[in-house]
Amino acid sequence: MGRLSLVLLTSLFFPLSSPSQLTWTWQNPHPQGNDIRSVSFVTPSVGYTVGFFGSINKTTDGGTTWSQLSSGTVHDLYDVVFLNENTGTAVGKAGTILRTADGGNLWIAQSSGTPNWLRSVSFTSANEGTAVGISGTIVRTTNGGSVWNSQTSGTSEHLFGVSFVDAGNGLAVGFNGTILRTTDGGSTWSAQSGGTTDHLYDVSYVSPTVAYVVSVDGSVRKSADGGVTWAVQTTVVGTQLLAVDFVDVDHGIAAGTGGTVVTTTTGGASWIALSTGTTEHLYGVSIADSDHAWVVGQTATLLHSSDGGGGWISQVKGTRQRLNRVYFASRMLGMAVGVGGTIVRTTDGGVHWDEVESGTVSNLNGICLIDSLRGTVVGHGGTILHTSDGGSTWMPQSSGVKVNLYGVAFLTEQLVVAVGDDYVFLRTTNIGASWTIVDSGYGINFRDVEFINSSEGIAIGEIDAVYYSNSAGIGWNYQRTYPNPWSNLNALSMPGDSTWFIVRNLGYIIHTTDKGNTWNSQTSGTPNALYGVSFTDVNHGVAVGTRGTIISTTNGGSQWSSQLSAADTALRDVFFLDSSTGWAVGDLGTILHYGQHAADSFTYFDVMEQWNLVSVPYRVGDYRKAALFPTAVSSAFSFDDGYVPRDTLENGRGYWLKFTDVQTIVMDGTWLEAETVDIAAGWNLVGSLSSRIDVVDIGSIPGGIVTSAFYRYDGSYTQSPVIDPGRGYWVKAAVPGQLLFTAGGSLPATARIRIDDRGETPPPPPEPSDQPAEPHPLKYTLEQNTPNPFNPVTEIRYTLIAAGPVSLVVFDLLGRRVAGLVEGVQEAREHVVRWDGEGVPSGIYFYRLVTRGFSKTMKMALIR
Repeated sequence: MGRLSLVLLTSLFFPLSSPSQLTWTWQNPHPQGNDIRSVSFVTPSVGYTVGFFGSINKTTDGGTTWSQLSSGTVHDLYDVVFLNENTGTAVGKAGTILRTADGGNLWIAQSSGTPNWLRSVSFTSANEGTAVGISGTIVRTTNGGSVWNSQTSGTSEHLFGVSFVDAGNGLAVGFNGTILRTTDGGSTWSAQSGGTTDHLYDVSYVSPTVAYVVSVDGSVRKSADGGVTWAVQTTVVGTQLLAVDFVDVDHGIAAGTGGTVVTTTTGGASWIALSTGTTEHLYGVSIADSDHAWVVGQTATLLHSSDGGGGWISQVKGTRQRLNRVYFASRMLGMAVGVGGTIVRTTDGGVHWDEVESGTVSNLNGICLIDSLRGTVVGHGGTILHTSDGGSTWMPQSSGVKVNLYGVAFLTEQLVVAVGDDYVFLRTTNIGASWTIVDSGYGINFRDVEFINSSEGIAIGEIDAVYYSNSAGIGWNYQRTYPNPWSNLNALSMPGDSTWFIVRNLGYIIHTTDKGNTWNSQTSGTPNALYGVSFTDVNHGVAVGTRGTIISTTNGGSQWSSQLSAADTALRDVFFLDSSTGWAVGDLGTILHYGQHAADSFTYFDVMEQWNLVSVPYRVGDYRKAALFPTAVSSAFSFDDGYVPRDTLENGRGYWLKFTDVQTIVMDGTWLEAETVDIAAGWNLVGSLSSRIDVVDIGSIPGGIVTSAFYRYDGSYTQSPVIDPGRGYWVKAAVPGQLLFTAGGSLPATARIRIDDRGETPPPPPEPSDQPAEPHPLKYTLEQNTPNPFNPVTEIRYTLIAAGPVSLVVFDLLGRRVAGLVEGVQEAREHVVRWDGEGVPSGIYFYRLVTRGFSKTMKMALIR
């Protein structure tokens, strides 16, 4: 188990999801790979996009870099509008409305009052806004979304666009030529004739008199009288136009299917078709000024123009080639391979993926790493590549065959086996210096191979082919999987000596617990083809497949549950290092990561002034209170029919600690996924795990112990439905026993507690008489740099009151690392560090000090 960590400088600007939440997040392409449906720029620098699976992204540098924001929803989002850099609203599927007032740090779900999909939204002030959607839905707010009221549209046609020029005057457009007009804020809507029955997809109301709509036939219609009458404008494109935006009455851009973009500088008197370099459908347009514009669309298409639409540059980074296999040698070092000779590599757990020159254009289908330096890749046309420097360079090896190779496995440091089409088995005993054809020519196409030790392994493929070897790949024997129907076998995982799993088309999963002598089907819960599977032990496994399918099990496949993948592309492979750290790869360059952020070194939680209930959520090297919470000004109090001061803490227990001010507690350690806690009849103080768990999933010995609700303390007691890392909780038990805390909620119902809360209040915090006298400890400090502003050298002073690991890093406004000033163990005393900013651009920078028990960030200015 590796160090757990969650501190990101981006948390200064964008919120992290709870440190306890393990979810699938995008790592490639960056910032994400879903369809983008809308874009809103409020300045040439600050903009937002929204799209499928609740994705929201933000830029503060004109799109050079984008950050993923947490929307709190998995519903597809279809439109977003920002009035300024802080205040924005997004709408989407199932009546979803989200509102932010702090630049996307926090999105609050609002009740729209409708289950209908909302396709467009328009705000004229922080309070007044209107959203429209399918079946003629129109809802309006006059108080910033606290309340949305339904309005009578007079139509059942789907509405796809809405635009207000002021609080009273607005237009909505939709299917079958629908144009609706209001002059009283939507109290009444009247139908207008646009002279067409074609679908109208978007509207831009530019001034009290001028408005534009775009049509499925590729035309633009303009009104010069506030939407009463409309004149057709020809764009000379034969594709559908889906979005339009005008910066003033003359300058506008429209976009649509097949990568179409047209622009006008003459109020539509003439339109010019532009080359975008893409054939993807474009769904959204935003013009920041006469020079800067953005269009967004299918498969994460995000294009920027800095010359009024003359030229377009993609702002999505990372390969878009299909990735077939992924393998990690450690939490930091991993690689994925795909079509066209694609190899991508990460050395920071996937925070950055870089393309590596493979020396081939053949499709690459399999990869296996024996350690952090050596690995082998196989692919089409008998391609075999080998690396001995951690994937930086790849050397071709002669396989002696021309068929496509799909699977490769290391048995020892020198012994490797590969399989492919036409019953090809290859074997090398010198790590690929020479390959031997063991067998071939029987027409069976193999897709994967794996060995559980240096002798035993299986190869799988088409038509239910399973072949077993107990001779280190020299000889292979057919195994029947009957009574399962014949199907293509796509991938396998062998977590135990006798327990193996295979995934197939149509969602089939088969497994054996006796080395393949008998095979049994498992119910996957999906009809989708499954292409990849990874088990970390005989109980914990994940499988992936088409349409973004991800399913997981914690009981050896007796039950499989669907997971939200945040992607709808086909996923071709999955690799887990442990039950909480994994990656999935697939079409269009998709790389998803499951688990905590891989590149960080610490995790943190906040405490308030005065008393706090805390716990130790990780396995740590030193459990002394002074080491874990050096800034506390009290003893640590546990509860055993009364408060007991403790110098040394334990996992699973809750403790009272007092602090002099609000601060962030920083802790590192080994992941804690389960804990058994002894409890007495009556009140108990209990702790937490490394991940959030639901209290309804807590088990007990004996099963079914009756407890109260779980209470947390934030100056007063409140019931909590979850147990968060780092916090302590009160719970009252009817009888003595043990509580079982497990990540994943895998316990059967009979083993879980039964909560019967009767409103009893837990004991109050310790009294002063409970507290033995303690000297007030010195404080950690991080001082303002001097001089500030500076050019180009400055000094940073800080004080450590305990020896330990220290990180002092400089970041820019976007959270990008600029310089690492200190990274290592330092002794307890005052320290001074110089930073020379020579070669660094002028601007605002942040420096962050992180050590055990303390974290602080300060701002400085480099001015030349």
